[in-house]
Amino acid sequence: MQDGIWFSYDSALWDASGDAFFPPYLQFKSESDCQVYLNYGHGMSEFFEWTEAAKTIAGFNFVVTEWRYTGTRDIILKAYRLGDDFLFTVENPQATALSERCLNEAEELLKLSAQQGFNPYTQQAPATASVLPPIVYSKEGNIYAYFLDSENILSITKDGGKYMGDIYVRYANPRVSLDGRLSLTKGLTVKVSTSTPLKPASGGRWISICQVIIPATILWAGTGTIGFIFRVSLVCAIAWLTHHRGGHINLMFCVLI
Repeated sequence: MQDGIWFSYDSALWDASGDAFFPPYLQFKSESDCQVYLNYGHGMSEFFEWTEAAKTIAGFNFVVTEWRYTGTRDIILKAYRLGDDFLFTVENPQATALSERCLNEAEELLKLSAQQGFNPYTQQAPATASVLPPIVYSKEGNIYAYFLDSENILSITKDGGKYMGDIYVRYANPRVSLDGRLSLTKGLTVKVSTSTPLKPASGGRWISICQVIIPATILWAGTGTIGFIFRVSLVCAIAWLTHHRGGHINLMFCVLI
């Protein structure tokens, strides 16, 4: 409205008006007799009386003057003066009474402009709400995240806790870093079939030697009771040695014994 002085206002409530022959002003849309001017000074007749008071608005100390028709409480002009170079007035050319809504909305306009330092309006971006980091945990081989703000649970992994062919997948030890990155441990377990043949241990060689030596001993013991007891004891001893040395017993050899 003037070099170096800017008014910030709600365009849904106010319209900018004025031309080269009339000082610029803001027109309140809801009431035609409610207008705002800047540094539009003029005289007042003897039909009016005035009162004056100090008021601080958005950190600025204004001197506020209210003009009324003598003997009434109707305000027809309200002025906010800041030093010698700033005069903000609410009035209308017909000098009709101003409504309470007009006066309140005009002061809100002045307050918003003062908050901007009477500079061009800059809308501040809304503050970003802080987000609490989720609580991460493992359950049944998978990783889950629990968000405190929304109370939602998100499944981070879905392939854990089950076999994929012969491989069992399991996730554990989840961690969330300060910058929001997730770390976890992925474990794989291979399922070994029980039908897989095992290689005979070195004890097999020892058993093979016994298969040559022991028949000669059996022939020496004979086939009687003593021989039978000797053969049973020999089979038990061979089975024990075979178990502890990782070998195996030849079935035909046992039948022969």
